[in-house]
Amino acid sequence: MPKPPYRRYNPPDSIIFPLSHTNDDDTQQFQQIIRERRDEREDIQKKAFTKWINNQLINSNSISTITNLFQDLRDGVVLLRLLEVLTENEYKREIGKMRVHHIGNVNKVIAVLGEYGIKLLSISSNDIVDGNPKLTLALVWSIIQYWQGKDVLKSVVPNPEQTNVEKFLLSWCQQQTKGYKGVAIKDFTHSWQDGLAFNALIHKFHPGLFNYDGILQDTAAKNLEHAFSIAKNVFKIDRYLDVEDVLSEYPDKKSILMYIMCIFQQMPTNQIVIIDNKENGQPMMRNGSKTDSMEPKFPSGRSSLQGRSSLQSDASLIATPVTPSTNDFPPVFQSAELTKYQTNMENTLRWILKLEDELDKQENIAANDLKLVKDQFQKHEAFMINLTKDQHQIGQVLEEGNRLLTSSNTDLHPREENEIKEQMKILNRQWESLRAKSLERQFNLHKMLMKLQIDQIESFDTWLSLAEKRIASQLNSMEQDLPGVERQYRLLAQLQDELVAQQQMTESLQNMVIVVDDSSVNGTNSLTSKYTSTDIENKLSNLSERWANICTFVQNRWILLQEVKIELEQVKFNLEKFIRWITRKEDEVAKMIAEPHLSDTDVLMQQAHAIKVT
Repeated sequence: MPKPPYRRYNPPDSIIFPLSHTNDDDTQQFQQIIRERRDEREDIQKKAFTKWINNQLINSNSISTITNLFQDLRDGVVLLRLLEVLTENEYKREIGKMRVHHIGNVNKVIAVLGEYGIKLLSISSNDIVDGNPKLTLALVWSIIQYWQGKDVLKSVVPNPEQTNVEKFLLSWCQQQTKGYKGVAIKDFTHSWQDGLAFNALIHKFHPGLFNYDGILQDTAAKNLEHAFSIAKNVFKIDRYLDVEDVLSEYPDKKSILMYIMCIFQQMPTNQIVIIDNKENGQPMMRNGSKTDSMEPKFPSGRSSLQGRSSLQSDASLIATPVTPSTNDFPPVFQSAELTKYQTNMENTLRWILKLEDELDKQENIAANDLKLVKDQFQKHEAFMINLTKDQHQIGQVLEEGNRLLTSSNTDLHPREENEIKEQMKILNRQWESLRAKSLERQFNLHKMLMKLQIDQIESFDTWLSLAEKRIASQLNSMEQDLPGVERQYRLLAQLQDELVAQQQMTESLQNMVIVVDDSSVNGTNSLTSKYTSTDIENKLSNLSERWANICTFVQNRWILLQEVKIELEQVKFNLEKFIRWITRKEDEVAKMIAEPHLSDTDVLMQQAHAIKVT
């Protein structure tokens, strides 16, 4: 074993971030965020997003219909074609079927999205090429949210990118369905499960299509089927949602929101007029002066909308003209800074949630498997490096939040101010939780790694000591006879087999990771509580030297024993040959003496000559 090229490992700098005081309300609010994330049903999104992409590419001859969203987007070709349709630009593709070509295409997709201000903080090209379901859906949703949302708002808002499309549509839905029995829209999930909200929206703009009161007693499934069928047959809105999707325990917010975007696009919107607020420069909404001739003609003969809601021209309220003072919705039109903050906050929370999922999915620390613990250590080391590298985005989001709260140029609604403050507290709290859990796992991995490595060092030390004793007592002095040499030969062969078995141990020690603990007391490493880092290094050097001595001895003694063994075997062979010869001659002499004609001189001389020549 050569001088061990072990690594001294210094853990990454502690991840330090100032924390705000939080309370139980913060925890409950974050738990609400977690619940909302769980509501995002991947199976429903996959189906809805697949239909949306196919609709966008319906006139594209170069791309066939996609059937498996996660597989068909992996090479990046479909995504590039989708962006070409949405942006009306052309983008160069990587030609080839290798992974490197696919990554090149997806990197181009991410770059194009970046040009349009779409940040994908937690999504990489490898995630899409690998077919990661959650991140593939997140990428497609970013595309839908930007281009579909922009199409929704461009007809009513001068600067669509400065408006939160979800809040806008929620307020719009609440306005249009106000007064309808059984409808109370509070979100884009459970508020739509009974089907009445979908039907109310359609009936609001086209009351001649059906009698709303007539469906109040129908089942939720029947109401949903009724609304989806009318949307498909009359307005040509594709069925992105199936009845069972909305009736599920956790309806998918994004799929429902996307469907509402499509409904909004098919309804008349020219009654919504945007005017400038000369006091603060913010856009406002008010009811248009023209309320007739805005609905398409239908066979029922209804040519105008009756009882249509409108949007009051107030910068902070969206209300009906009948009771403008009782409606207290949050502002729909927001500054670019607020929109940017909200997007970055959502992306950052998503990034933290992704890291939490990764951390939770890491295997339990192995108790007796050093190789497995080393693998776990290396993976978590990479996790910690990424965590530390990207933590700056948290500070950036908090700076944006503080700037919004303190800037005199930002006119925030009081509830928006409270929301920003709570979001910042939650972000701090969850970041600290992630940081603490990461550092705790790092410490436990270091502790287990050092324990198993120290156990390995001591085990190897014990074996070396026993091997050295056996060499001193049984192999150091050369035996003088063949049986002794053969016994030493067998002992040396056994020791050589043990050396081969210990080779894996020596390779492990050569790749030993020495964790340097800056919190050590009096030079003792608290991760081992037994040796300092210097002690370990000296111990490894000593073991390396002793291992090399034993290997050298075994190699040299093996050669010497082979030579001596061959020589002694040759001596034994010659001796045995001589003994056989002398025995045969003795037998011949005895036979000659026993013969009766021993007195015959001639015969005696002939027999003696025969014995002599053989």
